Amino acid sequence: LPSQLMLGAHHPIMTAAWQIFPIWVMLARTLYLLARQAVAGKGGNGYIAVQATYLTTFALSAYGNGLAIKLLGDNLLPFLATLPPSIDPPAFETSTLTAAALQFLTWDMIMTVTGGLVATLWVAKTPTEVAVIALWNVLATPLFGAGAAISGVLMLRERRMNKSNAH
Repeated sequence: LPSQLMLGAHHPIMTAAWQIFPIWVMLARTLYLLARQAVAGKGGNGYIAVQATYLTTFALSAYGNGLAIKLLGDNLLPFLATLPPSIDPPAFETSTLTAAALQFLTWDMIMTVTGGLVATLWVAKTPTEVAVIALWNVLATPLFGAGAAISGVLMLRERRMNKSNAH
């Protein structure tokens, strides 16, 4: 989401707001730890807090993905035509610093998303589950966003772990 907004927002205040993103992450982590501790303190194992966190992450990622698509509007197809970006560095004489930074950030986003989606395959226990998770990633990523796709798989993993701990 931060990369999408920094690339899509053409206003310096919006870009500056994302510079405090690590503080937002720290606050979210603190809230999560407080909620988990409250649940665990009542004899729970934290499953509900973890699932609620993943569900919130899924919803926020899906919202961010939808917002990015809405912001692109009529420019969605031309934007998709630029993916993946060229692996050749921009020509120094004809390129701008902005174009080079955009190419770098786009590749950074592609590598991060791809790594996260591939990592979800380790959740699978059988070849069939690998195929199902891969299909989920392919279908869910354009619809809901990569973060939501990853959150969905992690919710499955937590459900599986909770069931095995209950027995």
